[in-house]
Amino acid sequence: MIPLDRLDALVVALWEQKIKDSKASAMQLMRKLFREQGLRPKQQKRVKSLFHQWLSTEALVEYALENSAPGGIIGVLAGPVRLLVSRVLAGDLSPKEARKKIPWMAWDVVVGIPQEVQKIPDLPRRLELLGSISPWLARRLSEVFGEEAQPCLEGLLGKAPVTIRSNPLWGTREDLQVSLEEEDILTRQCSYAPYGLVLEKPAQLLRSRAFREGAFELQDEASQLVASLVFPPLGGLVLDACAGAGGKALALGGMVGKNGRVVALDTSASRLSDLRRRARRARADHIEGFRVPQERWPPRIIEIARKADRILVDAPCSGLGSLRRNPDLRGRIHENEVRRVRAIQLRLLERAAQILAPGALLVYATCTFLPEENQEIVDEICQRVPGLERVPVAEIFARILEESGPLPFTTEEGMFFQSFPHRHGMDGFFGAVLRKRRS
Repeated sequence: MIPLDRLDALVVALWEQKIKDSKASAMQLMRKLFREQGLRPKQQKRVKSLFHQWLSTEALVEYALENSAPGGIIGVLAGPVRLLVSRVLAGDLSPKEARKKIPWMAWDVVVGIPQEVQKIPDLPRRLELLGSISPWLARRLSEVFGEEAQPCLEGLLGKAPVTIRSNPLWGTREDLQVSLEEEDILTRQCSYAPYGLVLEKPAQLLRSRAFREGAFELQDEASQLVASLVFPPLGGLVLDACAGAGGKALALGGMVGKNGRVVALDTSASRLSDLRRRARRARADHIEGFRVPQERWPPRIIEIARKADRILVDAPCSGLGSLRRNPDLRGRIHENEVRRVRAIQLRLLERAAQILAPGALLVYATCTFLPEENQEIVDEICQRVPGLERVPVAEIFARILEESGPLPFTTEEGMFFQSFPHRHGMDGFFGAVLRKRRS
């Protein structure tokens, strides 16, 4: 057998479990393993890093095996060999150390595989290997971005910064910085998100006093900017139509203040339970969660929607823009999946648009940058629902951020919000704002 330390062996066990249960997410599998094994935080971090690293380079690992394993590998060694190849490709393990564990592998060949793949002239094939993405997605990125497709993909492979959003119900962003610094947690302010802070060095954020007091939530800067786009009036009523575990609902709760109201909808009772728990910690008892069926909204919710100042539809999507946080999504993003979520996006946005009150704003958002899930959805809804008009996001950001010039994450005409990891250092998000004309 190949000598593996305990944590490496646990990573292999995760990979084997992932094969058996392909529907389970990497996070679900890791949480179960951490509970069963009683791993300490540093051990959890190491296992998570190795497993994400492996998932992010699966195609490259297979390509390396084809070129460096004479005669292939037997089944019992499948997991350990792949893990070691992944570590060598990432520079986490030297070829010399790998050779001590498996002397018959051509480790010098493995080290050179990334450079060999870079020389492949066919761009879609190169993207498929470098990003461990489906052939369809590789072709689609090539069509949308041309030669910028590879830098875009490399941004999705990078490490995401740790970003938090301060809770105005607790105090100011500056107050939060001071509180965290007292616990030796150093941060800097986000470039644009008005409540955002970026962690300067690794720290146990979730063990801090500030977290226990509800002073902040983990949230990417792009996600924070989408919440800012809703721009609710103080004391206003906001309907979050696809709340999930409630990251944006919590942000909106801070914006409307204690005299406002946020109504969060989701189809999952467990996600709403998470939202209620987080809302209690954030001192946001004006956030309400309701479970609703996929097919329709109950009459009570429709009445709320008709009175809402803002409706947010943060729709289910392919998740392409968040790959660096969810590497196991790579193999799931294919043409049929995009077609499936696109039908959901159209249904959700049309439902909200038909109920929207005159003068109220409807914000549509996704964490992807495929046009068929973004601009094309907005265009189709504007054709289907009379009286809708697009509101340039640049106008709203100018009021929120007090920036008069063009912003790097708005489209050329200022109509839409679109962020990219390789351009802006944020997750890939899209945002559009619609308004029902009063006439």
